Amino acid sequence: MSAKACSRSWQAEALEDGRLPAADRSAFERHAATCAICRRESAELARLRELTRRLPAEEASPLEQRRALSELLRRANEETTGTRPRAVPRGIAVVMVLAVLSAVVLLAGRRALRTPEVASDGPSFSVIASRGAEWHVLERGPRLRLGADSGRLK
Repeated sequence: MSAKACSRSWQAEALEDGRLPAADRSAFERHAATCAICRRESAELARLRELTRRLPAEEASPLEQRRALSELLRRANEETTGTRPRAVPRGIAVVMVLAVLSAVVLLAGRRALRTPEVASDGPSFSVIASRGAEWHVLERGPRLRLGADSGRLK
């Protein structure tokens, strides 16, 4: 038995779940009386049981229950068989990221080169502020009003 693990610590969970046979139960309880690791494991499981009892009960719909069961079985299968979904090889992932970034840059460049369309049904104007001017919009709508905190506007 090492300081970090005990080969019987799994029995604490089995005891908590009620899966440990009666004969093994008393043997584990005697063992836990002398093993700090198993005693701590049992105490943590009891604490978790108490915390979960305090949680508000939420009823899952049948669909949510099926999804949770499916996810649980998928994870159990991965743990049992040691198979996980295949990851995309690093080289392919880098190429995919570069392709997406290139597309974004190209689209941004095309938008920057495009001249803005000016509405023909309303007035247009431009604002020229003096160097260091600070200004803000007071009102938007049929009339635009600007306010200058400092500097000048034309």
